[in-house]
Amino acid sequence: MAVPVQKNFIRGPNLEMVRRPSAEGWICSFEAYKLASDRNRVLASNKRMSKAIIETDEWLSIRKMFPLWTGTMTAYVEPNTSFINSKLFSRNDNVLVYVDPDTSERWLFPLSNVPVGCVNEPTVSCLDAPNVILVTEHPLYSLEKVNGKDIIVTPQKVVGLSGFPTKNG
Repeated sequence: MAVPVQKNFIRGPNLEMVRRPSAEGWICSFEAYKLASDRNRVLASNKRMSKAIIETDEWLSIRKMFPLWTGTMTAYVEPNTSFINSKLFSRNDNVLVYVDPDTSERWLFPLSNVPVGCVNEPTVSCLDAPNVILVTEHPLYSLEKVNGKDIIVTPQKVVGLSGFPTKNG
């Protein structure tokens, strides 16, 4: 049985494929987000997809969709660098700015909702410490395309994890 997540978003017990009406070529992550959101579906998280691929044979039912986008949205900067000392950080706007080299789209991740401490090490500052990754999951964020090239990621909930990247991947 499907479970309502937020408003009218649905997360079901089984993976389900969502495709564009015309299945011509691959879609970008923004299109995947829009398709799922427009259909009131939750994009599966990285954790959920790992379970489907590694722990079960559930992936066989969706193998035609690989490669695919998940609903896990992350923000991180150069190794051994904190967010506030990164070249990706805009002090004026308190936002991380990543420019996609293929599309020239600017992905803007505001840091206003970032918690003070990391979930795995509460005494470690999410913004001041190096090697932290910020994580949010669909539908707990929204994406908005503005000016044709800017995509604003607005998380309702975001967590910080220290120790990124780890040596075991």
